[in-house]
Amino acid sequence: MKSLITEIKETLTKDHPGFELVVEEMPPILEIYPKLGKEKPQDPFVEYPKPAVRPSLDSIMLYLHSSGSTGFPKSIPETFRIFCHWASFRQYFFYFIGSVLLFMLPPFLSTHA
Repeated sequence: MKSLITEIKETLTKDHPGFELVVEEMPPILEIYPKLGKEKPQDPFVEYPKPAVRPSLDSIMLYLHSSGSTGFPKSIPETFRIFCHWASFRQYFFYFIGSVLLFMLPPFLSTHA
């Protein structure tokens, strides 16, 4: 993945001088929640740091990718607003297994581009 990001940065620098690409990797889930699934009521809860600035609802939260079954995979920008809408459909997308909450993305994600 590192070589892909390096190549993209080099291409952007060449084709779009002044444009800066910033890539932030998600931390591993056990770095965020080191006691995930093994918590005890007496364990302290340390909240993951909030962003310095709250993003606009129309800011891109993440990119999903189509499967590429009909050609080259396409990136699909998803905004904070879309995720808020999905979160409002709890009966369809949230599941509890013991003390673990699962969040399912809607099945149509890879079909629109």
